[in-house]
Amino acid sequence: MTEPQSSHSFWLIDELVALTIWCLDDPDLVSCARVCKSISRHALDSLYWTVHGLGDILNILAPLKPITFSSRSKGKIFSNEFSRRLTPYDWDRFYCYSNRVKHFYCDGSANGGVSLTDRAWLEIFSSIPLGHVLFPRLISITWTDESASEVPYLSAFSEKSCCISAVDALD
Repeated sequence: MTEPQSSHSFWLIDELVALTIWCLDDPDLVSCARVCKSISRHALDSLYWTVHGLGDILNILAPLKPITFSSRSKGKIFSNEFSRRLTPYDWDRFYCYSNRVKHFYCDGSANGGVSLTDRAWLEIFSSIPLGHVLFPRLISITWTDESASEVPYLSAFSEKSCCISAVDALD
């Protein structure tokens, strides 16, 4: 039996693959996620290690649609809700990605800072599988938002204690 070539041996060493994948930028990680299961696992871990805003990650759960309504005290309010009811299949697909999230940053003024209606939060809380949270392996949350309307819902993000930093965007 012949020895495998060193280039082939490289792909058999999980730690080397992981370290290499971590050096790639997002477009390359997306490409790697499509190659094969062993490389995909590392690429997805790297892509979802840190999430910036609710929009992209919650769109995996179900498509979000923009909603505009008026408030006497705040004027026009732009928010989002799910375009359909959430199903157990949606949660199964979502957990393939949300299990990888370790750090969550939300800036309400940035594109990734998507605000959700109370109806959207109610849909999350009423359909989430019993005993589950949005991000089971979450380590830290940094929340920067002028309105901070989602802060009361942070308890749904992680079951274990994690570092939460709420930064006042007006400072």
